[in-house]
Amino acid sequence: MQFSFKHPIILVFITTLMNSLANASNSGDLQASYLSFGVGLISDSFSGRLSSTSSDALSLNFQWTNRSPTEWFVEDRNYYSIDLMLNNEQHPEKFDKDRDPLSTEFSTLYQRPFFSFSSGAYLSFVAEFEFLQNAQQTEEFEYTVYTGLALENRFTRLSDTSFWGAVGAVACNEEEKDDDLPRMLFELDRDQLNRRGCGYYTHLYLIMFIRPNLSWFVSADYYSGDYGDKFYRRHRYSTQIRWFIGTNNSIHASYRVIRRESELDFLGMSDDFHQIGIGYNYQF
Repeated sequence: MQFSFKHPIILVFITTLMNSLANASNSGDLQASYLSFGVGLISDSFSGRLSSTSSDALSLNFQWTNRSPTEWFVEDRNYYSIDLMLNNEQHPEKFDKDRDPLSTEFSTLYQRPFFSFSSGAYLSFVAEFEFLQNAQQTEEFEYTVYTGLALENRFTRLSDTSFWGAVGAVACNEEEKDDDLPRMLFELDRDQLNRRGCGYYTHLYLIMFIRPNLSWFVSADYYSGDYGDKFYRRHRYSTQIRWFIGTNNSIHASYRVIRRESELDFLGMSDDFHQIGIGYNYQF
């Protein structure tokens, strides 16, 4: 099944983001601004049915947001965040000696709560753009853009800063594969490997402050799209423990898994990506 709402989704995302940024100075949405910088070490591993690779990297990450980690939502206010991660890999690709060791992960999120429930939960409009360049062993690049609704509520009995959220959205995605391994193993060329189209996106997440200076984050999302004679199924799981030291410093340990279930039929091999990391962040 070929979806027909790819360009409307991208247009809605760009239009909404530009209009909200243009009006932000009048509404005071950008008065609170938080910028953080982090450095860390990560270890990636890719496992497939016929091969596996691993790589260690130095990671630099930057985040800007107009909402602090302990701040709850205000209705009819615009919230933004921008995340950038640069990774310099020691062994970028086992099967491609020309692969660039520098990989990039970028995302920007817009969220606007527009309805509050008596329980304190908020319903929000959300839009996000994600882009990965050379960020995983079998991916040259991948982008995903989605627009939809988010429901979030606090664990007031635990702490006012602990909350859970759920997102349901329509999404569009494009990915370009690194063709060296599939070409060598299965004689698949680049045109056969690349995919683009639209589908559906769901996301569940939980942030718990076990102690005032210790947080635990858990996230799981799923994307499903049918692109004519091609399809794409992707699961992502991540968890992070962060220890806040004072008002500006924190250290963290994280673990992430990405599983592309459709790759066994598409590539003739499974595609599981695992990443562990430790790091330090400073908030300006």
